[in-house]
Amino acid sequence: MQLLEFFLQAVRRFSSQLRFTFKPGYNTVYGLNESGKSTIYEALIATLDQGYFLEKRESFLAREAGGTPSRVGLGFKEGQDTFRLLKEFSSGQVQLSKRNLTTGKFEPYSRDPAWISDFFSRDLCFPNLEIYQSIYLKDLAGLPSVGGVATTQPAEPVYSAAVEQSDVPASPAFEPPPVAPPPLQGQSPEEIRQELQRLSEELAWAEKMEEMEFNLDGLEKKLFEMEAGSEDVKEVERYLNEVNEELAKYGKFDDLPEDIDERLEDYLRLEKQEKDILLRYDKEIKEAKYDIDMLTAIPLYKEKSLIYGAAVMLVFFVGGGILSSLGKIPNFVPLGGLVGVALVAYALWHFFSRREKLEKLRVKVDKRDEDKKVTVKKFEIEGAVAHSLIESSGAKSGTDLVWQLERWRELKHRKEELLAKLGGLREEKDYESLKAEQKKIQDEIQGIQEKLRDMGGLSMGTHEMRREIDRLKELLSQTPGQASSPESSFDSFSSPPVPSPAPVEPITPKQVPMVVSPRDPLQDLISNCQKLLNTDLTGLTTAIKDSFCRNLKAFTLDSYQDARFEEGGSLVLIGKGTREYKFTELSPATKDAVYFALDFALLEKSLEIRPFPIIFDTPFLHLDEPRLSAVAEALKNLGQINQVIHLTSNPVFSKRAEQSFNLE
Repeated sequence: MQLLEFFLQAVRRFSSQLRFTFKPGYNTVYGLNESGKSTIYEALIATLDQGYFLEKRESFLAREAGGTPSRVGLGFKEGQDTFRLLKEFSSGQVQLSKRNLTTGKFEPYSRDPAWISDFFSRDLCFPNLEIYQSIYLKDLAGLPSVGGVATTQPAEPVYSAAVEQSDVPASPAFEPPPVAPPPLQGQSPEEIRQELQRLSEELAWAEKMEEMEFNLDGLEKKLFEMEAGSEDVKEVERYLNEVNEELAKYGKFDDLPEDIDERLEDYLRLEKQEKDILLRYDKEIKEAKYDIDMLTAIPLYKEKSLIYGAAVMLVFFVGGGILSSLGKIPNFVPLGGLVGVALVAYALWHFFSRREKLEKLRVKVDKRDEDKKVTVKKFEIEGAVAHSLIESSGAKSGTDLVWQLERWRELKHRKEELLAKLGGLREEKDYESLKAEQKKIQDEIQGIQEKLRDMGGLSMGTHEMRREIDRLKELLSQTPGQASSPESSFDSFSSPPVPSPAPVEPITPKQVPMVVSPRDPLQDLISNCQKLLNTDLTGLTTAIKDSFCRNLKAFTLDSYQDARFEEGGSLVLIGKGTREYKFTELSPATKDAVYFALDFALLEKSLEIRPFPIIFDTPFLHLDEPRLSAVAEALKNLGQINQVIHLTSNPVFSKRAEQSFNLE
């Protein structure tokens, strides 16, 4: 079974119509919290299961429907046959249509809920809701992290032997069919004729409603096909809107001068020149300051030539004085004194030379600082126009402004291409006529819906009406006069009287206390899969062992390498170092990861025999990002085997899907 399309109309928060077209593989419906994902999920279940539909239908009614019928529709394919199932929450009516392979149109197949329920269970082999919900449907309810599923069970109820079970089993997936009203008894032929006339008129009314709803179904299908046919036009319009939104960010560029490119080129050249000149000035200033630091590092009194010269002068002059007092003056004494004088003179000359060089270096530093200021001022004046353009556009620099201009021109070119393509598509499809026809069909749909609302509800379905009319006609044909009571009417039948059943003593079930016990979600999964596949525990666990361990390693990030099912189905995990863990010892998030590993393995096995649609409603909220990535990859692989519909609030899943819808 493959789901083709699904639509809601006036269901809870969705006041207007919402439609999805599903592909065979992995489909996602993305939306944030409170965007209506759970409504879509529950509406899908209500469409597939009649019992769930009857139980929940009033909860689906829109608060502000504005008179629009609250309904859901599901198109699905089974083999070569294509069906469409419509259910109306406000009236409880159901209609199954089947596509005629010759005409290609949908024709009414049945409006009898009981027959449709039997069709699902008999022809489509659909399982009951408990099994289907346990294996193929998933939401947060029942996960190990939220405490599993609690059940309330009587403790060994005792019943009287006089009470016997019915031999007619209930339909496994739907509510039992409605029971026809009992025969009218104690009525006159005239009363029966009046009732027959009333039912005949109501049946004609119902058939008219049925015809109108069939026409409505065809119009909605035609409208959908027309919308699909104009999807390429809408796609181009959507791209055009995106381009216009981005172009709006560059609104100031429309007033730029025509020679903006030349001005920007000059400005960028000036920027480079300014940068080069300022770098050269900074280098010269740095070198001059270094020389100044070197020249001022040693003061005069620390100059070695001065110290040595003074020492030589002191030695020779003091020594010469002493020797002269003794009358002994050597010839070298005056020469040594002259050497000392020369050293002192050189030190003084070198000192004054450095002072002159220091003065020149300081003047150079001051001049280069002034040159820098002049250069900056000069380039500010020469690039004032371009600089103001940069500031007004919000660009960070001239280079950034050049990039923005290129992007702006690229967007304008893209806009022109899209406008040309849009014009061609509208001309090719005669778009205005198509829109006018769509409006006409929408008006027709609204008119039929208003007429159906004015008609009101029916006392029973058309199938029950026809059956009741036949019964009344048969009763009239067999009753020449008064429709008597059962005691007197038995004599008029040719068949032998049916013996009255033996009286059964009314009994009251023994009152027993109700015991609330938590159910193991893993046990539920395995048990329901056993029922679905009609297999034993050992055979099932052996068949899924490899895929379960593969999922287990991926979903727990290699924390657990293996697992073992013990007697009774309890699970033991084997971690690193062959250490064993019971399932009850794990953290809530890890329990969920193990649960999904088992669920995916059971799904792979079930799909080999029962390929039903898989529907998930944000069940992976408690997993972290690495585990979510592993689950997303597993869902993608699962979509290669069977159709998966995943309602999610995490974009990581939409990136892996073959098709994704956005509820925002």
